Amino acid sequence: MLVEKRIEKLVEQFLLPPDATGKIAVLPAFGSFSAEKCLNHVLANWSFSAPVLSQALRSMSGEVWISAQTFARVGDLFRSVVLLETVEDCRNMTQNDLVHMLCAVVDEIEMELESLRQEGVELAAFDDFLTV
Repeated sequence: MLVEKRIEKLVEQFLLPPDATGKIAVLPAFGSFSAEKCLNHVLANWSFSAPVLSQALRSMSGEVWISAQTFARVGDLFRSVVLLETVEDCRNMTQNDLVHMLCAVVDEIEMELESLRQEGVELAAFDDFLTV
């Protein structure tokens, strides 16, 4: 429930002007465009338990492709590991639909990260990206 509330707040920050009250019933015109931008906003501002590179891209037909990956240490190198890839039809989503989809996406990414840790995979740490 805490995850849902945090996601709800991030979605509202993106979709609603600061002085607005309530929720919107349907995403603004070009719904999949709004969904794409909102997904990127929320995922970029989410604190995952390991570094995650995520991206949402809208297709011409209105679907949104969502991808998330992390990096695993292999010797002195890092290799990308795909955590999630999905295509969702976002053309007629409500604000609640978007929140529920984001909850599922965040949950899936965290489950995949935990599975990798349990399998003994050494995930890259945030500090690993600070060294040049």
